[in-house]
Amino acid sequence: MASLKIATWAVVMTVICTRLFAQSPQPLTVDRVMTPAEFRASGLHKLTPAEMRALNAWFNKAIDKAIAIGKESKSMKAPNAEITLKDIFNGAIIAADGQFLGMISDNQFDAKSISNQVGQYGGAVGRFSIFNEVGKYGGKIGQYSPFNAISFKPPQIYIDGKAVCYLTVDEFKSPRLDPRLLKAWVESQR
Repeated sequence: MASLKIATWAVVMTVICTRLFAQSPQPLTVDRVMTPAEFRASGLHKLTPAEMRALNAWFNKAIDKAIAIGKESKSMKAPNAEITLKDIFNGAIIAADGQFLGMISDNQFDAKSISNQVGQYGGAVGRFSIFNEVGKYGGKIGQYSPFNAISFKPPQIYIDGKAVCYLTVDEFKSPRLDPRLLKAWVESQR
């Protein structure tokens, strides 16, 4: 039950960031922000179409409320807090070995954008893509991958030539942006 609550919270945070930082023409629905495996594991596939519409309506109201609360907050974030997509939009991802891994952008046609699914930085087979599950810079075992929980050298995000955070699933690195959040956002742009 605790893992379902954590997964639900992760989905909510993903959608909040998607709403804040993207102008996606498609409506946001629970099934769009979850993987098919997560959707089935949660039992949501058993809902009727009417129940799914009701869940999505509630989901969107909850997201809007969370965004409103966030906008009212006076402090941006506490020291060592996680970084948001808004903080790093248009930032560059650089691997620990100095390799450029793409720009955080919603431009699907920019050759340097991680949103370009056929590009070398955003594609599933791109040599320098963090989304290449069998590459040096992607997957759970890639030496410099943000998805490798035991990587000693995860990539960092740079804004104006300065490192602002790690891009990693490693919760002990700070400040950081969870690459699963970034991946969900990128997928929502397609």
